Parts: sequence; C-alpha cells; structure tokens
Amino acid sequence: MSSLKLQYLEIEIKINIFKFIDSPINLALSCKSWSIIAKDPYVKAKWLLHRASKAHAFFYGIKLGPTFMNEAICKILFAKKVVFSRYFIQRLMLQFATCFPKSVYPNGEPWAYNVRLDTLFSILKQGEVQYGEELTLRGNDMDKFYHLSGGPFLLMNVHTLLIKNLEEIKKLIINKKFIPFPPTRRSYFYSGYHVDYNLEKFPPFDGYEQERNLNIIARAIMFKPELINTWKSIGYSEVCDDFNEVVIHGLFLTLDPPSQVQHAFEKLVLNLEKFIEMGFRLTDRIIVDVLQFYEYELAELGEFLWRVFRSIRTGESDFTFIFGLFKVAFDPNRCHEKDDIFIFLKSKTTHHENFLRQILGQHFNRENLDDVNFNIRKKSLIFSPIIYEFVIKNYGSDSDLSLMCFKDTLALRIYYDDPNNGKFANKISIRLIKDIYDYFKIRIDYLPEHMELLRRAKSADIVKPFLEDFVPNVFLSNDDIKKSIWFNAIHSLKGDDYFNNYLLRLIEYFKFNG
Repeated sequence: MSSLKLQYLEIEIKINIFKFIDSPINLALSCKSWSIIAKDPYVKAKWLLHRASKAHAFFYGIKLGPTFMNEAICKILFAKKVVFSRYFIQRLMLQFATCFPKSVYPNGEPWAYNVRLDTLFSILKQGEVQYGEELTLRGNDMDKFYHLSGGPFLLMNVHTLLIKNLEEIKKLIINKKFIPFPPTRRSYFYSGYHVDYNLEKFPPFDGYEQERNLNIIARAIMFKPELINTWKSIGYSEVCDDFNEVVIHGLFLTLDPPSQVQHAFEKLVLNLEKFIEMGFRLTDRIIVDVLQFYEYELAELGEFLWRVFRSIRTGESDFTFIFGLFKVAFDPNRCHEKDDIFIFLKSKTTHHENFLRQILGQHFNRENLDDVNFNIRKKSLIFSPIIYEFVIKNYGSDSDLSLMCFKDTLALRIYYDDPNNGKFANKISIRLIKDIYDYFKIRIDYLPEHMELLRRAKSADIVKPFLEDFVPNVFLSNDDIKKSIWFNAIHSLKGDDYFNNYLLRLIEYFKFNG
C-alpha cells in the first residue's frame, strides 16, 4: 500500500474517532493534526449528525454557536438531506438577535441570538428554494398545528376535530416538514414541579420546545397514533424518543374509575402495548413518575398500577426491575413531598436494605463525605429531606444507612455553623439542614469518627447536646468497651483548643467521680 493511501486511511480513522468524542475541543488542542481535523467542515458536520440526528441537526448546530456553525457546514447538511423544517426557519427568524434580560441567561447566550450572517443567508436561501412563496417567515407552524389539532377546545371535542383536520395535519408534516424543536430532558411528573403555561416565555431563550406545545402534540399522538408513521416517513425517526415521557404519562392520566378494575387494566395494557410496538418505552423513570403522581392514592391504585407495569415489563426478574425503580426513586435530583412511594417500593422486595445501601453509598462516596473542609463536596443535602427521615424511621438508629445520613447532615450543620459560610447560601436550604440535624441528633448516637467534625463546631446548639448529654452518658454507662473507644478517640485529637480541653477535663471528672 502506497504512503498516500496510508495517509488517507489514517485521516479517515481519525475522522471516525473524532465523531465519537463528546467534547472534541480537548482533542483539537492536543496537537496540530487533530486541530486541522477539528476545523474541517465535513468532520464537524459528521460529528454533529452523529450527536444530533438529521431531524435536529440544525437546531443543535445553531446552539453550539457561531464558532461552530457556518455556511460550509450548512451546505454539507443540505447535501446530506437533513430534515429542513419551515417551522425551524420561522423560529430562527423570531429569535435571531432577540434581546433577553441578562438575568435569564447568566451562563450563556440565548439560542440563535448571534447566528453568523453567512449561516442565516444560507438557511434562508435554501428555505426559499424548498418552500418558495409558502416560506412565510412571520408565520408559526406550531400555532397552526395547535388549532388544527383542537388545542383551544375541550378534550371531548378534540377527537372529532382531529378526524376532520387529519389530512391537513399530515400535509403540514409532509409538505412543510413540520417537526417540533427537541424537548428539555426533565420529568413532567416530579412532585412539587408544576408548569404554569401562562408564565412560559415565547420564544424560550434556550430554544427547546415549550411544554405547552409538547403536550398539544402528545395529545394528538394519543388520539391519532398514525401521526408517528407520518413523522417517521419524513426522517423524524426520534419522534418516539422525544415524546416518550409525555405520551406514556398521558396514557396513565386517562385511567378509568377504580371500580372498573379489570376493564381499566385491559384497556391500559392494550394502549401501552400499541404505543410500545411503535417505539415508545415504559422506562423506570416513567414508572416512578406515575407512582409519585398517584402517591396520595397508592393504597387504592398501587397494586393495580403494579400489575400494569409487570404486564408490560415481563422480560425482567423482580430483582432487576425493582432495583432499577429504587435507583430512580432515590435519585438526589428528584423532589419528594411524601414517603409513600418508598414504603410502596419497600413492600415489593426483601432486598430493599441492600438496594438502599448500594444507592446511598454510591452517592455519598461520590460527594466525598470525608471532605470536612468542603473543598470538593456539594454544600447542600445530597438527598431530599424526606429520604433521610424515611431511612431512620424504617431502618433504625443503629443502621449503617442512618449513620451515613447523619454524617451528611452533621457535616453540613457544622459547615454552616460558621457565619462566613452562610453569607451567600440559600436560607431555606440552611433551615432544612438544621431541621434534619435536630431530627437526627435525638435519635442517633455519635461515633468517634464524628469527633473531627464536632471539634470544628462553634454553636452551643451543636456542642451542648454532645458535651452535656452524650459524653456524660457514655462515661456513666457500664459499657467499658464503649468508654475505652471514646477515651482513645478524644485523646487522639491533638491541640489545645477550648473544645478538646473541655472534653479532657470532662473525662477526668467522670474517671474519678463516676
């Protein structure tokens, strides 16, 4: 093989490696050869298509900013027949150079705010070629879909309107390539999270589709699933992924009355199977969302919902299935108002304590609880306060799970005991930390490993319960082993600060007078 062919082969291999890199900027800075590859429009377009798919390639290309998206990349994307929606052009023109308050986007620029002019002209030129006089730059295809699908009408009238306007909707999709912008990746059912559609800003500064619009489209899909095939026919292959959560959630919102249990079960399972056959998925996150949504009615609906979940997810063992739900339910980013969902999941397995030990241990280790100076770990509760209370109520004060939770709250309580650390902190968050600590301190014994934390405390609220309640009880008890352990732990702390001296004098007192 000639040296020239080898050189081309090397470049092709590097291009294929490049498209799999999440953040190629580091690779581009590593050496000159990678920098040349990273700047090549063909390589950038290939990377973009691998990351974003043909339906959302232009959206994410614009989102990456003017240093990434240019006229050359636009031409390559057009040549590769990416889906080029009229709605995309309309939104681009609406948001181009739009001014948002700086407080709305403190960490970045709004979507399409600073598109390069050569990129904009290239997109408009292609739009004129593709749509001609029907380009309607000041139009809004989302608004048109909203009215055609019965958006302003009651649910009972929507089906009739969809039947009447179905062909018009299909024409909008096929002829004008109507594709909504991608959704933000967050759950719609998180407890405590509510979207007031009247307060949603249009256009949204981050470019993602409004949840009001996503719900309108999801409703149309639920009534007319054939729209999925229409979207797939124009290249929108990820329509099921984009609308997976909101559509499957919607199916669970339309439950029949509990009095008709068998009919409701058969109807819901049939609907779920129909959508799953199209490409939708009943994920762990959706299951937990549904359980959390019906948390106040789990006593009546819990077993019914569980039968539905297991009828769809039949290919998994109970162990694997329930462990997946535990991981989602105990996600630190999930909000909770009640612990009913934890009690319900706990009732479904005998492995619940091991599941929690693995999940809590993983997150506590990741946050590095031993970082008493808070150089690395986050400065707020790792989990929802409801989880801490659930753990101690269900596993007792001697459980290693409770001790892990107590160590987290103790470290935070002492950290915010220093007024300098609380200057810029959220006052509600600090109040929560204090409340959880107060809940724990009367239920859990201190351990010698807590000494390094306790000696940093300055507030009487922290020091007094330990010095005046816990330590005297230890040295007045008949447990010689425990007394010996604590005696050694206290003596191992070097220094002449007030806290240490107080402890040593206290020990001497109980040693001679106990």
